[in-house]
Amino acid sequence: MDAVLHHLFDNAGDAPSNYAELVLVNSIDAESCTYDFGKDAFMAKLKHVSKAHHIKYFTKKIKRYRVGDMEMEMCDDEIKVFKQACGKSCVVNEAMLCIGYNRDKQPYHQFPCTTKIHEIVFIQRLTFRLHNRLFLNFEIQKTIDNRQIFKIYFNYNHDKSTETKVIAEILTTFTQSVLASTY
Repeated sequence: MDAVLHHLFDNAGDAPSNYAELVLVNSIDAESCTYDFGKDAFMAKLKHVSKAHHIKYFTKKIKRYRVGDMEMEMCDDEIKVFKQACGKSCVVNEAMLCIGYNRDKQPYHQFPCTTKIHEIVFIQRLTFRLHNRLFLNFEIQKTIDNRQIFKIYFNYNHDKSTETKVIAEILTTFTQSVLASTY
């Protein structure tokens, strides 16, 4: 896991990522991957993690808009705007895909005024804080056409002063725990 993180945040070659999502997947092959767990498997994994690890969590309801590389998240009275470019990515194993991003926070007025919104998603997220920069997220995404996606992923906010070895150890422990649960 440490090698994966080093690959994403290495300064050599392409611009290093500053944000990563390690997405748990149902299946992965050369052409596609499926990260929608379905409601039953999602709930079983959530129950397993909450019982096995006594970690504080918080919930959020978010409405996310996406136009090009700009993303706006509205949650309660808070508006966050990010410019997000996909960086390096890699397949960790048959159950995990790692995607690095260069994600920069922007002032909210930078989000374009347009009627050509590429994506609108309603999100219910339950987040476990594993480390001050590492989180485990259980997310139910509902699209405009009423499709529901049940997504489980870790997100990591990188800083060059952070020791990736510690992050890798925590990720390994929790990945094994989440994948061990069955429904």
